[in-house]
Amino acid sequence: MAGPKEAPYDQSWIAQARKDLTSLAMVEDLADFVTARRSEVIERAADLPGEARTRLLSDLIDMVVRRMLEVACEPTDSTPSLLSQAERSLSIVATGGYGRRELAPFSDVDINFIAASEDDPEVDAITRRMFRLIMDVLLSGAKLKVGYAYRLVGEAGALHHQNQTALLDARFVAGSREVYQSFQDELRRSIQPVAFIHDKMKEREAVIARQGTSLYLVEPNIKEGEGSLRDLQLAGWLAQAAYGFESRTVWEDMRMHGLLSTAETAEAAEAREFFSRLRWEMHVAAGKQADTLTVPKQESAAASLGYADTPEESGVEKLMRDYYRHAEVARRTAEKVVRRATGLQLELEHGLDARDGRIILQNPEAFQNDPAACIRAFAYCQRYGLTFDQPVIDAIRAATASCPAPIHDPEAAKLFLMILGGANVATTLTSMAHCGVLQWFVPEFGRVMRLVPYDPAHEFTVGWHSLTVVQHCERLGTSGDEDMRRLYSTLRQPELLYLLALVHDSGKAVRGEEHAESGARIAAMAGKRLGLDTESVERLQFLVRNHQLMSDTARLRDLTLRKTVDDFTAVVDEVDTLTMLFIFTNADILSVGSRAWSEVQGRFLRELYFRAERAILTRAPISDTDEDMALHRSRVRRELSITSLPEKAVDEHIALMPAMYLLNTGPEEMAAHIAAIQRARNGQPSADLRTEPGSGFTELTVCALDDPEPGLLSKIAGALWAIDVNVHAAQVFTRKGQDKVALDQLYVDFEGKPLPEFKKAQVEKELTEVLRGDQTVHGLLAERNKELKPDYSSLSLEVLNHLSEQHTVIEVHASDQPGLLYRFTRAIASLGWDIHSARVSTWGAEARDAFYVTAGGGKLGPDAADRLEEALKRA
Repeated sequence: MAGPKEAPYDQSWIAQARKDLTSLAMVEDLADFVTARRSEVIERAADLPGEARTRLLSDLIDMVVRRMLEVACEPTDSTPSLLSQAERSLSIVATGGYGRRELAPFSDVDINFIAASEDDPEVDAITRRMFRLIMDVLLSGAKLKVGYAYRLVGEAGALHHQNQTALLDARFVAGSREVYQSFQDELRRSIQPVAFIHDKMKEREAVIARQGTSLYLVEPNIKEGEGSLRDLQLAGWLAQAAYGFESRTVWEDMRMHGLLSTAETAEAAEAREFFSRLRWEMHVAAGKQADTLTVPKQESAAASLGYADTPEESGVEKLMRDYYRHAEVARRTAEKVVRRATGLQLELEHGLDARDGRIILQNPEAFQNDPAACIRAFAYCQRYGLTFDQPVIDAIRAATASCPAPIHDPEAAKLFLMILGGANVATTLTSMAHCGVLQWFVPEFGRVMRLVPYDPAHEFTVGWHSLTVVQHCERLGTSGDEDMRRLYSTLRQPELLYLLALVHDSGKAVRGEEHAESGARIAAMAGKRLGLDTESVERLQFLVRNHQLMSDTARLRDLTLRKTVDDFTAVVDEVDTLTMLFIFTNADILSVGSRAWSEVQGRFLRELYFRAERAILTRAPISDTDEDMALHRSRVRRELSITSLPEKAVDEHIALMPAMYLLNTGPEEMAAHIAAIQRARNGQPSADLRTEPGSGFTELTVCALDDPEPGLLSKIAGALWAIDVNVHAAQVFTRKGQDKVALDQLYVDFEGKPLPEFKKAQVEKELTEVLRGDQTVHGLLAERNKELKPDYSSLSLEVLNHLSEQHTVIEVHASDQPGLLYRFTRAIASLGWDIHSARVSTWGAEARDAFYVTAGGGKLGPDAADRLEEALKRA
């Protein structure tokens, strides 16, 4: 790259510009001055080094800002000159790139007003006038992008790290230098170096992830990408925060204090100069902000920077080779300063320091008689990604051992709720549990940490299961499931979700009482002690009391029935609570053990959530009144009219199928059913198998002429058991007419996965043979050496008539055994009862199934339970 002349500024040009400016006061004149002089700076830039160009442009804006302050302070008919007040109580400062004097032609001009105190009418008047001038002169007149902020000296200690960063590079321009210095002193005192370094690193990682995770991109972003100007700026910011260096001398300070060698400092300076010149030329060529060095821009940049083509190498190749060399320096410099800054022992609070990602104990009594200090230590770990030195763990253990639970400490409680509402909740709570702190601070959880559950489905103790629920809640919030991520992000009180996860099973420590009820009482006491408000305590209590409701409803109830959703939303009647219960339920089932979760369960939970959400939001569940159904049948008829099916067949199907089918079946699926029914009428029963992409199960649709006697579902269940296919749910529809046609839809899997092609072929063959009468279920089972065990007894059997308007619900709880669904459906069929839907779930070594049945079109009588129990023993 051809080097520019190392000429100083043209001082006469600067002096003349300053002189010309003193006579200008009108907005139009000031705007014209900025536009003209800025153009002159761009023209003169070719003779200047890159950093000299940006300083000259920054100095030009400084002149204009100073003049605007003078204009803003000029006396009016009603007020005297306010300049002396501005010089005492108001400071105008440049921040960001403008503060560093790194303005490229189309860079943002960031200006901050810093006031000594609030409610000063003269300062308010100056600020309003100055703001108006900045907008009219720089933004509207000169077409510059302007950023602005108003701050008080006393606010310096409460700024976000992004504001702190911009203000670290703040530079005094006009007004009161004392106010500026007071603000800077307060800002630097308030910066917590560990927090600042952590936040800047996380921010940088996120930006690089967006821009591209390599500095060797063909089209790099020279401002924000890896190995860009931002890495050099990051090095400066971290050095200022960790070592207290000043912005204007930070690079020399790094060399003097040994953070960088003399050679490394020179390399960094050369890289800054290269980036400055390149960025300047890119802005000029584009006529706007342009920080991505695209392939089309590379040729013009190479030419303007003096990279000539040679036989051996093009100018673009030379430019990009230099770019990557300087980018490597920028990245290397940032990495070295990061290591130096994080390796420095920095104070977190009195008695605790941080170094190399670890918390170091400086005072052995840091935690004595101070529960908040114990919790705060874990908050530091969570917030800054730190771990403990062993002496810290030992000191925490000693402190908690000497301070009996329960702990009533408002500050500690507030910190704990902040942990529950933060990031990396599971990691932090698990670390607290390993140290015994979680059990100590939340004794409701501590009492179940080592408790073996009486439910054989669980693989962990009650306490560890609860921690696993926390882990799955957090994972669901960041999972690849877009719906789940969206729902998680809408939670108003995520800390309540994690507290629910911790204490939902706390009632299992109470013998002789239903654990959800005793747990609700325990959770309320925990919530009050932790400082939750009354509404949140009641909400937590409600969630613990009903933490099994969504799982039980999804597993054991027919979700296509209006009454199911009505009954559920009569209890869970608010969307945020519904969302929290949905996320918790998914996490709870996932945490029970490897055999508890199935994709079908996940589908039912999701279906219940969205049906309930719709009912809550509209307060109008899907209606099946005669008038509404007439409208729905007309809409379905229109949707099916585009198919090649005969109009008569469509009309007949819509007229003969029940409302529940029409309300829950899509037009494409319905069209396939109509075609299958035509084949069934011709003596060709069918078994259609479909697996949706990404699904963990297969949908099986069986269509056949219905037997005069009940038992079709039993035949299907027996045939599927014979070939080792598991059934999770079944929906049975019967099309009434001259020839009754059964349409049974089942969710099935094979060895926990969707059916592979060979298994689909086997299902289709065996089922159609059984349905045609070519094979009997008994014969098929005998071929496969399968038979029902002779001894059977239910753990519980309930006949429930209140859960459905048309059906009786039979709920059977039994020890799991081969062919159990076949036994159930066979016994029900032997009593002449019709099954309309079934839900099949296995929980550890136990099965809990539900069947929606009728007898002669009506509900079952009072002796139904005894009759079914006898039939099950005979089956």
